[in-house]
Parts: sequence; C-alpha cells; structure tokens
Amino acid sequence: MLYQFYPSSLDNIWVPFGFCTCDENTELELGGMYEGLLRECTFQELYDVHEALQLVGLFYSKGWANPLLKFPFLIDVLNRSPGSLTVWHLKQVVINNTDGHRMPIGASIKRDYGFINCTKREEEVEFLAAYLTFFKRPDPNPPALHEACMEGEIFDYLHALLKLKDNKLLNTRLIKC
Repeated sequence: MLYQFYPSSLDNIWVPFGFCTCDENTELELGGMYEGLLRECTFQELYDVHEALQLVGLFYSKGWANPLLKFPFLIDVLNRSPGSLTVWHLKQVVINNTDGHRMPIGASIKRDYGFINCTKREEEVEFLAAYLTFFKRPDPNPPALHEACMEGEIFDYLHALLKLKDNKLLNTRLIKC
C-alpha cells in the first residue's frame, strides 16, 4: 500500500495530484488521504476520475470532504489539472533548483515569471531565491502571485510581501514581464 507516501517534488504527479499545494509539513497528510481513498476505491477508479477532472467529487463521495478542505488551494488544482496555473509549476522549479537539483525552467514559467529576461545563470539564481522566499512564507498565496503575474505586477506584489531590497536586477527584469 502507499503507507506514508507522497511523491517527490521532482515527480511529474506532484502538481496534478495537488502536492504542490502542500508545504513540507502537510505532504505526508495529503499522501495519507490518497492512501485512505485507495482503500475505498480501485486504482483504476482513481485514475479514471483524475483524468476526467472529477477527483474532488471522488474525495467527497468517499467521505473525505473535511480533510480536503484543510488544503486551501487543493480543490482548485485538482479541478484544473493538468491545466493548472503556471505558478504551481514555478513552485516545483523553485523548490527543485534550490534543493541541489537542476530542474529545467519551462518556457511558460520563463515568460510568465521573468526568467526570460535573465541573461546569466546568476540572475536566474537571484530570481529563484526571491520566489523561494515567497513560497517559504507561512502564508503564501500562489494564486495571488499568479494574478499579479497576469497583471504585470510581480515586482510590486513581491516587494510588498517580502520587502525586497532595492534590487535593480529584480526590479528591471520583473517589470519587463
């Protein structure tokens, strides 16, 4: 069984199954919810409802509604997957590029979150550090960051939350996206 299982942030199921909405303290809990769900349905049923974007309905029908609500952004991710907001893929890239791995930064993340404006690896590292600071906050709101991205207000949003130093690089590169 999946006792105390949750996928690595490097795994391609990390975003679609909503583990991206967790922090290091809640991934195990979400894994336990999936384990409980698999006690009440077959793997094929889980797979089929996930493909049909009906995973939230399956959780509800099997009595997992209350635990599901403990994760503020999980329902939205499960209802959108695989078309989840790029901010969740940004989180995956940020976490993995700061944990000693080197996950490639996809084109949509580069475009949406300013990496496309970086000319050197050191600039990417600085961006990764700023986004990591955001995601490590006790109350990050990734959909709000995504909204700021869509409005072209990433620097203002991050600056207001993180009190970024007057960083010319971040300022000029983020303002361009």
